[in-house]
Amino acid sequence: MNHSTTKTSVFALGNDLDGLEKLKFYAASKLILYSQHQAGKGSHYIYVGEIKIRFADHKTTSTAYEEPDFNLVNRNLSEKEIEKIKEKLFYPALCKQKAFALHVGLTIPKLKKTLPENCFTKVLENEIYSNTYTTMVRVEEALNILTTKGINERVPVRQETYSFEDYAGF
Repeated sequence: MNHSTTKTSVFALGNDLDGLEKLKFYAASKLILYSQHQAGKGSHYIYVGEIKIRFADHKTTSTAYEEPDFNLVNRNLSEKEIEKIKEKLFYPALCKQKAFALHVGLTIPKLKKTLPENCFTKVLENEIYSNTYTTMVRVEEALNILTTKGINERVPVRQETYSFEDYAGF
């Protein structure tokens, strides 16, 4: 069984943070989804957008899944690896309007008044349920328009998911 929760919050980077907190900040700065997954056999996976990082006490990975971009055995990320990941992070094509509004310092109504209709699109989040549409913002286009209108604020917004495998039947 897979349990998950999602949090969205505004985030500020302090001076003395470990590597994972830095990754969360860098992801939040570019509106990138960050997720952590605890596998049943003890491996811990971090996904920063499309980048997959695995922490474990053994090198062997499951043949059922793709190899991680970073396979860390009994160690944390180095500063060099963190910087390498940071360089690969770019804004996504689409972002939920609430997170985007927080990122640019606007309310959703003000965002809708400021951006043209073509900056928004509806996405079906769950194909099983036909009423699960979410309004998304076309990020690059919206940022360009806001910049030309003098709206330059960019606040990091965390969008995180945490999950773990549970073989106890719960």
